[in-house]
Amino acid sequence: MKRAGPGQKVMKPGSDYFENYGIGDVIGPDEHVFLATNKDNELEYVSRAIEKRDMPIQDSQDIEDHFSVLAGLDHAHICRFVEAFDNDERIHMIYEKAKPVSIFEEEPELRQGKPLHIEACQHYCRHLAAALRVAHKQGVAHGRLNETSLLVDPHAEDEDGKSVKICDMGQTFIARQLRIGEKLQYEAPEALWKDVPVASSMMHFRANFKTYQHVDMWSFGVIMFKMLTGKLPFPRTRADELTKAIKEEIVEFGSEWKKMPEAKDLVSGLLKKEGRIRMSAEKVLKHPWIMLSKEKVSKSKMYRVLQNVMCHSSETTFKKFCLRVIAEDMSPEKMEVVVKAFRLIDKNGDGTLEVHEITAVLKKFGEEEGLAGEIFEAIDRDASGTLNFAEFTAVSIGPSEYSDKETLWHCFNRFDKDGNGGFDRAEIGTVVREVEHLNEATALAAEVEEIAQDVEMPMDFETFVHHMTTPVGKEISTMKLGWDRFCNNVFKVDTHGVKHITPKQYDHAATNMLKKSPYAKNMLMSEGGGGSPQSKKKKKVQQFESEVDGDQDAEE
Repeated sequence: MKRAGPGQKVMKPGSDYFENYGIGDVIGPDEHVFLATNKDNELEYVSRAIEKRDMPIQDSQDIEDHFSVLAGLDHAHICRFVEAFDNDERIHMIYEKAKPVSIFEEEPELRQGKPLHIEACQHYCRHLAAALRVAHKQGVAHGRLNETSLLVDPHAEDEDGKSVKICDMGQTFIARQLRIGEKLQYEAPEALWKDVPVASSMMHFRANFKTYQHVDMWSFGVIMFKMLTGKLPFPRTRADELTKAIKEEIVEFGSEWKKMPEAKDLVSGLLKKEGRIRMSAEKVLKHPWIMLSKEKVSKSKMYRVLQNVMCHSSETTFKKFCLRVIAEDMSPEKMEVVVKAFRLIDKNGDGTLEVHEITAVLKKFGEEEGLAGEIFEAIDRDASGTLNFAEFTAVSIGPSEYSDKETLWHCFNRFDKDGNGGFDRAEIGTVVREVEHLNEATALAAEVEEIAQDVEMPMDFETFVHHMTTPVGKEISTMKLGWDRFCNNVFKVDTHGVKHITPKQYDHAATNMLKKSPYAKNMLMSEGGGGSPQSKKKKKVQQFESEVDGDQDAEE
């Protein structure tokens, strides 16, 4: 099933804007950012208004192409773009809503101008590097990254720590100008030198994309510097003095950096005056200070997960969607196995899986490498060329989960909204909107059609059980199904023995583990899932490059 993404239209007529959304109050200091409530699912989003006359790129097809790519950017640490509305004078961009509070406002130390605890800093910087790595790979830059861009993820707030969501991704250079002086402390030297080209078309944007990446990485370095010290690298108050310092002065590392030499090496690699020698997000993820230790999963468990993934990739769209619903309610013990398997496959630690990573693990466990492409074709719902944690989890659960009658009873009742003993296409649509609420309406409707075409409607519980428990490639036993129905309808006998159980009530606004990053602190029950890089034997920074290049496949 394909969500909105590359090649799909996400720009809508301006007349649909107020029909689809109820517009609320201004959020934060920017008067162009509003709360927007979707009238269909009643969920809250964020709407940003952009004046078309001020946009760097004016070609409407170029804008639509970029928005289509932006809609396919799906990462746990990025506020996802949903859709846009063009009313001739301005464009309204709709984004996923995070908590409208910056990490720099939320963390007591940062709020007081003090250094953040080093492990918390590693935690946040890993989030940012992973998000930027995926965004840059897909041709999306931020351009205005600063401390106010780093919002608190409402789905990952708990006693184990917070998670970052980057807002306003993909606007600058395309829909908004690179505005010098707005957050001058975070401006890259090349921006102040006027060496950042203004994109006049998408072709021009792509030709200069490396420069735009470099701008993001300088801002990332400034953010890291402030997190680790509580100060900015160029502590000037006057704009002219600050501009001169960023353009000409070398960053000074005080005595506090002596206790964190690896962090200093990373920050100095980001705060290079020349963008072309600045560290990329991919290289940051491989740096000894930030890189997690390799995950360890037993051969038997990893092989079972891979077998499930390969098997389910051939299932019907209906069954794969049901597995996605079941996965939301997975037990912590089973979730831990899936998380560890995901981390083992995710060689670069960016929170997504790519074809080459799947290929490597299939080869390692003796499976046909060519299957990797087929797996992606079957389960990459947004056609982004990467698999996120939710996509992977949905097809990694085994028969013991999806064949359990009590599990199926709860799943069935999530579809059977009116409790009449069956569900239809409309009720499937309701669940799709609950699960895929960040997808725009046209793609949601197409997804419902794709799911519903595999099955006859309405569907009762007996039929649902047989659809879910019949192995892929085999026909449902009409004789057994008929008997189960006969017992239920005539003798009022529940052959599955679960209909007496009170169906679970789901709070769809509550935290969902599948919305979290697989690297969130509380995703593992045990302490052995990576651990703090500081607790492991440190690698020498000067050997960093060679060790990364010679990195071998993950351990068993």
